[in-house]
Amino acid sequence: MIECCNQRIYYKKRKTKKVLRFIFIVLIILGILLYYKTVVENFIINICSDTLKSYSTQAVNDAVLNIVNKNPYRELIKIDKNDNGDIVLISTDSLKANELNKTIAKEVEKDIKERVDSGINIPIMAFTGIKFLSGYGFNVNIKTINITSVECDFDDEFISAGINQTMHSLYISINTSAVLNMPTKRKVEKCTTRVLLGEAVIVGKVPEIYLSKNAISS
Repeated sequence: MIECCNQRIYYKKRKTKKVLRFIFIVLIILGILLYYKTVVENFIINICSDTLKSYSTQAVNDAVLNIVNKNPYRELIKIDKNDNGDIVLISTDSLKANELNKTIAKEVEKDIKERVDSGINIPIMAFTGIKFLSGYGFNVNIKTINITSVECDFDDEFISAGINQTMHSLYISINTSAVLNMPTKRKVEKCTTRVLLGEAVIVGKVPEIYLSKNAISS
């Protein structure tokens, strides 16, 4: 009788240990998944986001450099003056501006897509989510970025450069939109890069309306 009781107690203890071990393993797995979702994925997304911004800046600079060499300022900007030499109108050639927008957007989108399609190399230790270890280990190539759109906008700036002299600067802003995809998370990332296309010193009195806000809208 005593032997049977001892045997039952033994089996109960053994069963209890198995249950506790199972619960412990489940908790560890859940903890790892939670850590991955809340820490590791955010860390990897930040790396991908920084890489995307770098790709976008490089692509924009390369595309705009080719355009700037053609001196688009003279082709886009038209300044009309009255008989007294005062500026009465600053306008842009809408057709040429739209063509330039499309050309730059197309080149930038093509360049960025070529870069992201080849994937992003991330050191394996970055997947630990620990920042100071993120630069170590062999690289893992992941493809998580999808470019959704590239848009261009012109804007300008007027700065006083002396008596009846105004520095007019023409800029183009390239807005890149992309989606970063991770196993359990999706993030929309937008990058804006503003680049100087050209500038010139305008001699003559510039109306306050131009000095207070942008003259170009395209």
